[in-house]
Amino acid sequence: MKNILYTIGSNRKSARELFDLLKEYYIEKIIDIRLSNTNQLAGFTKKNDFKYFLKEIADIKYIYEKDFAPTKELMVAKREKKITMSEFESEFSKILEQRRAENIFKESELNRACLLCNEENASECHRRVITNYLKKKYIKLEIVDL
Repeated sequence: MKNILYTIGSNRKSARELFDLLKEYYIEKIIDIRLSNTNQLAGFTKKNDFKYFLKEIADIKYIYEKDFAPTKELMVAKREKKITMSEFESEFSKILEQRRAENIFKESELNRACLLCNEENASECHRRVITNYLKKKYIKLEIVDL
């Protein structure tokens, strides 16, 4: 049996759109992988507010996993275009390897979980680097981007 790990970006999604998607796909837990999740730019997904909304609206568990977030320096370099996306992927993959990210969750714990980040497009986001990394470690893991 395959375990399904979902990913989603909160940027440009209304609360209704985001929660409807999470409920439609029967998400059981959100794994917040954002480097910064407590500032005002997070809007309704600001860490403590979002944790409350997830539980009250959809009975979804909230987990913040800082080891799935890139370093601030790496994010700044990407944002300021000092490195390419390919260079970012390479560097972040090394960080995940150093952190032994595959040991943070058992493969079965990722089933019906959803990685949450800001970036609307997974191809430009560190969540794609994480899912590629985990797919190499876990044979029965399927990735679905919402």
